[in-house]
Amino acid sequence: DGLRWAALTKDAVLPRAGGTGSEPGVEVPTISSGRLFRSVIIAADAKDGNYGSGDYGLSAVRFVSRPVNQAVPAYQIEVQASSTYNIPAQEAQHLINGTGMTGEFHDNERGAGTMWQTGYDPQPSAAAPALPKTPAWVRFNFTSPRYFDSIRIWNHNQLNLTERGFKKMRIYGTSDGVEWFSLTTPEVVQLPRATGAALAASTTFFNAVPERPIRSVVIAAEPVDGNYGANCYGLSAVRFIVK
Repeated sequence: DGLRWAALTKDAVLPRAGGTGSEPGVEVPTISSGRLFRSVIIAADAKDGNYGSGDYGLSAVRFVSRPVNQAVPAYQIEVQASSTYNIPAQEAQHLINGTGMTGEFHDNERGAGTMWQTGYDPQPSAAAPALPKTPAWVRFNFTSPRYFDSIRIWNHNQLNLTERGFKKMRIYGTSDGVEWFSLTTPEVVQLPRATGAALAASTTFFNAVPERPIRSVVIAAEPVDGNYGANCYGLSAVRFIVK
């Protein structure tokens, strides 16, 4: 009504942009879903409201309706990983089964028991014969080929250990299990570092070929700058958002 105002987020921290030629958006889910809004104000906090500059700025803002429950369901996905630190504590199944999720947010569980992470100093391997070797990857195989328009990824949000999260990475898809192609433009994209907050938001990457049926998806960390400086890699959750 323009008179009464309500908070739409809880402890929101916007990750610093990477300064690359093509920056992905960061979704900040609302905690007031189901309500109608006439106006929205985005305001920097008086303390730590930016990353140290005398000026403040944003690049773009979109108001998106894309709930998690429009994702490909977990029972229609098989997950494989390059390695796992400890099964079942940090198994790759956590990426799709809702472990650690509260609505559209992911937790910061101290032992990463709601996330997936590799072993220490993982040796490079390939998720498929046609793909290059990388120190960390996860592969999602659908029970039948699926069309989807975007992928939402929650980076590794372990308390005080967010440097294990993916940084520079590639997202591949295949329709036949033989030929693989990039699902993003550019091919190498950067996943913002998680904040480590109790409720962490996702980053959305839009599918560059939404008209093609996808049988499997691979998310692979780059051999160089593939994470934020740790000796293992991890992610918190992944969703494939259908049309």
